[in-house]
Amino acid sequence: SCTRAPPALLSALRTHPTLRLRALALERCTGLSSASIRDFLLCERACGGLEELSLYGDHTFASPLTSADLGVLVQHAPALVRGRLVYLDLSSAPLGAEHLALMKPQPRLRSLGLSYVRALPLGAVAAFLREKARGVEVLTLVGTSPELGYYGAGADARRASVALHATLVRPLCEVPFSAASGSAGSFSSSS
Repeated sequence: SCTRAPPALLSALRTHPTLRLRALALERCTGLSSASIRDFLLCERACGGLEELSLYGDHTFASPLTSADLGVLVQHAPALVRGRLVYLDLSSAPLGAEHLALMKPQPRLRSLGLSYVRALPLGAVAAFLREKARGVEVLTLVGTSPELGYYGAGADARRASVALHATLVRPLCEVPFSAASGSAGSFSSSS
């Protein structure tokens, strides 16, 4: 993370005969190109066993990934196809609703970073979580989505909070049990 590693480094690692990664963080690596990241993550031997992947970028250094390369990765990268990831951060990647729709189910995913993704609709995030990543416990959306008022969309804090709760929190969060009187498995007291 945060290095000036050149594309040649990923190319050399891709050809290493014994490299088998479980975690990879290429956060804010200013020297890497979209093609170098794509080619490395498509390497079955080196990246097929990844459980943690961070491609984090932010407003000071955005992800170098192109939309086309991200499309290839969500459909073909072993780490994203197998559904073994526990941690995934795609913050500032050119992620759209179409990428989330193409992504395979991620049943083990617990933490998902989607910050600084300007045009990502909250509905697409909610659909992805509901249909493909039901186990996510940590979701970051800093600087993401027009509905949250970022990037000149004009939503105030109250409107952003309503959008967040209406689109994500209320539909996706389940009450673990009911303590209402008369419900199966609930406790009641009598006078």
